Parts: sequence; structure tokens; C-alpha cells
Amino acid sequence: MIKAENLKKSFTTGIFRKRQIEVLKGVSFEIQAGETLGLVGESGCGKSTLAKIIVRLLPLSSGKIFFEGKDLTSLKTSEMQKTRSKMQLILQHPEAALNPRMKIYDCIVEPLRIHGLAEKGSKEERAIVEKLIEVVGLQPEHLTRYSKEISGGQAQRAVLARILSLEPKFIVADEPTSMLDVSVQAQILNLLKDIQKKFNMAYLFVSHDLEVVRWMSDRIAVMYKGNIIEIGRSEKVLENPIHPYTKSLVENIVNPLKAMKKSSKKEKTSPAFLDWKDDAACSYCISCPNVHQVCGSKPQLQEVETGHHVACWFG
Repeated sequence: MIKAENLKKSFTTGIFRKRQIEVLKGVSFEIQAGETLGLVGESGCGKSTLAKIIVRLLPLSSGKIFFEGKDLTSLKTSEMQKTRSKMQLILQHPEAALNPRMKIYDCIVEPLRIHGLAEKGSKEERAIVEKLIEVVGLQPEHLTRYSKEISGGQAQRAVLARILSLEPKFIVADEPTSMLDVSVQAQILNLLKDIQKKFNMAYLFVSHDLEVVRWMSDRIAVMYKGNIIEIGRSEKVLENPIHPYTKSLVENIVNPLKAMKKSSKKEKTSPAFLDWKDDAACSYCISCPNVHQVCGSKPQLQEVETGHHVACWFG
């Protein structure tokens, strides 16, 4: 359903001395209908930038995005508008997606009115909303409230109802539960899985929480400094990580205290041959315990076993 090919994104910074900062450095992946690809990585690695680029909220520097075989990067604005309803984004701050001056009912029906799918104030519109709130677990009384009058979990449910009104086929969830209480997180995650099963949607689930991603995803992609350095079935990546960075992430989950002590004792050494430029060398070479001269050239994703790809010279 979704195919990304060599996505690159750079931002310009500085006033007098402008320079380019490359955030995405050639990201490629595919997502099938009904599948969830989990995207994990530390803050600043490019996860949220990728999430916005996939749904075309940010322009690409280079690369291509295909949705159901259609090249989105070649579409004009009017053509993209017709496709956009089938690709939706859930943000980590649900209240940011709801207009504080509009009641929840109006927030939910707004996409329907914009796309001309229901007449304003009609019985059809009301029937659609009632069905949507039943799917997401809201009550009729919530429709007359404003976003500030409901909880974070209820706001995220309203956002989901708003998204489902357009019957999307692909949803990008950018840390959708990170701002919610733990008990509410479980409810929203279960709701997302139920919705996916019911409507056969594809998800790109973005998070820095490996335990959440493990539970939600069919496959996992690990991102580091704008590169996907490992991708494969969830159980393969987490139970048999191959890239040194992925191993460190998994170790932090299994035994965080041991990993913390190991990190505090580790002395950062720089071999004499570590004088490579960032764009030419492996992005993880400075922190990697297995660094060698061959790491001076950037490794590409290679299949180490069926469906499991790693970008490492020693994978």
C-alpha cells in the first residue's frame, strides 16, 4: 500500500551563514494493507519528520512516495487533495488537532463537510457521527463539549473519530499515546488495533518506546541519525537484534540498570583512523564498539535472513 524510496530531507538553518542540515538520508520501506510498521529511535533521529513527509505535510528534498501504486511526489495540489483523505496523521498532542472554539461534534464532522461527504446538519451527518463515536468509545454527551472539557484520552478518541469519518486506508500514528496516562494508553492502543482489524488499515506507528512498538507492530524499523539501520519482523528484531545500536536499545529494556552502569563505565575511545566525514562513514561508527576501518564507508541495508535487513558491515 505504501512504498517509500530513498527519501531525503534537508532543512536550511542560520541567518548570515546558512547551511543545510540533512535530517533524512535515504530512507526506504514498504507497508502492506492491514500491516503495522513500527518506527523506533531516539529523539532527533528524524521519526516525526518522516511521519509528516509520508502524508505530504512536508515537502521532500528528493525521493519518491507511492500510495496504492500512485506516485504522490508527482501529483499537483488538486490531485493530492483527492488522495489526502485516505492518508491520515495522529499527533501526540490530541488537543492540537481539535479546534478549542468548536464543540466535539463539529470537530468530528468538519472533514465530512470539507470533502462534501455529508450535508451540514442533515440526518445522514448525525447518523455518521453517532456511528463513529460508538466505534471509538465516546458517549453522546461528549459531542456537546469543547476539547478543554474532556480528558486527554477522550480527546484522542475524538481525533480517531474525526479521522475515521473519511474512511482512510493508511494512518501515521506519531507517538499517539505518549502524552496520556498509562492506563489510558492501553485503552487507546487496543482501540487502534481493533480499528485496524475492522477496517484493514495500514499503520506507520512512530514511537521511542520499544515495548509499545513490540505490542503494536508486525515489523519494526530502527532509525538512527536519519537512516534506517535495521528492519524486520518484530520478534526477529527484538529477540535477535543484529545492529549494535538495536542491541543497545533492547538491552536498555531487558536490564536498564545494567545498561546504565555499563554506559557510565564505558570510556569513549577514538581510534586513530576515525577521521571520516559524517556523510561518508557509518552513522553509528563513533559510538559503535565494533568500529573498524571498513566503517569509513556507509553500509547499505542487506538481507541477513528472510525479511530481516541490517545496515552494518558486521551484520
